[in-house]
Amino acid sequence: MHKSFESGPDAFSYERLGETFVEERQAWHAWTRWQSEPAAGVPPEAVEDGFLLAVLGRIETDLSVVTDLDTVARQAGLSPFHFHRRFAETMGETLGAYTRRIRLEHAATIICRTSTGILDAALRTGYNSQPAFTRAFSRRFGMTPSRMRAMVLASTPAPRRLHHDLVEGTAAVRQPAARLIAMRFHGGLDLIPYHWRRFARALQAAGVSLDGLSPVGILYDDPALTGPERMRYDCAIIDPGLGLPALRAPFRRLDMREGFFASLDLAGPQHLIAEAIFGVCVIWLPRARRGFGETPAYVIYRAPPWETGHQVAVTVRVPTDR
Repeated sequence: MHKSFESGPDAFSYERLGETFVEERQAWHAWTRWQSEPAAGVPPEAVEDGFLLAVLGRIETDLSVVTDLDTVARQAGLSPFHFHRRFAETMGETLGAYTRRIRLEHAATIICRTSTGILDAALRTGYNSQPAFTRAFSRRFGMTPSRMRAMVLASTPAPRRLHHDLVEGTAAVRQPAARLIAMRFHGGLDLIPYHWRRFARALQAAGVSLDGLSPVGILYDDPALTGPERMRYDCAIIDPGLGLPALRAPFRRLDMREGFFASLDLAGPQHLIAEAIFGVCVIWLPRARRGFGETPAYVIYRAPPWETGHQVAVTVRVPTDR
């Protein structure tokens, strides 16, 4: 079912909802009540270093696999010392801090968004024991996993009419795998339209026509758990067979992962994507008795996002566990 929030006598609009709409659009962000990550450097808005793109691909493919500095440095053809320095200078945190942070933030998402057991969340993010996981989690968030879960359940705002309308028509689908050409960005959700314009310019500079492309956005992080400057976002297109076997930075090849997803269509302001994901997590997943999956969330654009800006027509797919 296609749900539009742009036009029509019964459509939602900012003017019509007024202050209520403003309150609703804050629901996703109202979860953050714990200490933030200690101050560190800020990663680049766009990752244009081929070395880093390859490293990030290895780290992020499977968060249950612990990343070893010596191994990754050897794969990159650098000494551990030079690898450590190069990664930290560019990303604003060491390899160890980076991998630990994204693993714990993913674990927190699993714990706070689903009924998954804490030990299972630990194992899914590379921790072999619950005590070790609890110690690392407490250092990061200032509280134990069980306390965070209780706190989130107590403080999460109830879904409103907007969220119920957004998830109306959500269906369980099995998404096939697809090959992507992507570019990595960092920044808050409000920067996504600018990421797409920069991606489009990079494609054109590489001699790629923008006509007939199938854009896909990839969301990795929970905005209630990850600072906006560190949120990861990939702008991508389904590989149209460009004949680029030696794809060069700032591009890299990614797999759009096969799996089960909660899928919904929407059209309207770009920020509704985050609210739709919130609605799926708090309304649809519990109702369907499904958990949060391991893949990123995908946003499949039905109109070129580098042209539409803050207004979008998309299919949102939130990963599920079955």
